[in-house]
Amino acid sequence: MIRRMRAWLAAAAAAVALLGVAAPMYAAAPSSYNTWLIAKVVAAEEGNRSFTDQVGVAAVVLNRLNAKGFPKTVAGVIYQPWAFTSVVNGYFYNVTPSQTALRATEAALNGWDPTNGALYFFDPGPGVTNGWIYNQPVTTVIDHTVYAR
Repeated sequence: MIRRMRAWLAAAAAAVALLGVAAPMYAAAPSSYNTWLIAKVVAAEEGNRSFTDQVGVAAVVLNRLNAKGFPKTVAGVIYQPWAFTSVVNGYFYNVTPSQTALRATEAALNGWDPTNGALYFFDPGPGVTNGWIYNQPVTTVIDHTVYAR
């Protein structure tokens, strides 16, 4: 799976280089491809949760774009190793974003950040295998999702 992902990223980077397209910064209008990628993460990570929680996941992706230590493209943030459980376990690749996930992504792209600048999110419990996340400063809790910086 990781080989496929790396091959896909290399092909995407080559296509972008051929087209001479710069990676979008979200001060400008985002591409529909980036919107789709973010909505896929939203659907895969929190697709069964409230609209606000889904906006929160999209906001985390966007917050990482501007944060030190994270990739500076949407694809880079989403495919960063171990960044999102749904990408690691493969669910991301099989999900189609719902209209709610797309609307939530648009809301985040339009500036709504219900997470107060969070860079991480998790649902506390036995599924969390890395205790490091519990030491990050909590910015808010939406539904059962903890958002942290």
